[in-house]
Amino acid sequence: MPAEAWKNKAKTLITYSGLQTLVQGVLALSGFLIVRILNKPEYAAYTIAASLQTLLNALTDCGIGWGLTAPEIDRRVRAAGRESESLVGRVEGFDYSVRGPGGATLSGHSTFNGILMANARTVVLSGHSTVTGAVIANKIVLSGSGQIIHPPVTSP
Repeated sequence: MPAEAWKNKAKTLITYSGLQTLVQGVLALSGFLIVRILNKPEYAAYTIAASLQTLLNALTDCGIGWGLTAPEIDRRVRAAGRESESLVGRVEGFDYSVRGPGGATLSGHSTFNGILMANARTVVLSGHSTVTGAVIANKIVLSGSGQIIHPPVTSP
């Protein structure tokens, strides 16, 4: 890697570290002020509210929303050594972007409602799999009863 690239990475790291340190300092200062200003019952209520917010943040970061609304998605490695996305189950009303090498495969009675983006990749629809919406891919392979249905356009 050229020296200029290392300098840019070091500059980004220093900027990020400096801002993160500043934010942590402000948070510590505000924590000390809250402890000094609030009486015990108010501080107890504040602590419960802050704990609940932390819990909800952690659940969001863990992907609880994805886990509740998305299908079972597992990564498979094909014989050629390339990864692909395998979508199993039912997906409703959101966009899914395939990342990394490989493509996406919908098989069996899988249904996908939304936009499946697999730029420069291959999407395989086999069995009775159905996409209602759009597929954006370099190559689309349909086998069996696999189909793509474009929903009708309606005005509000």
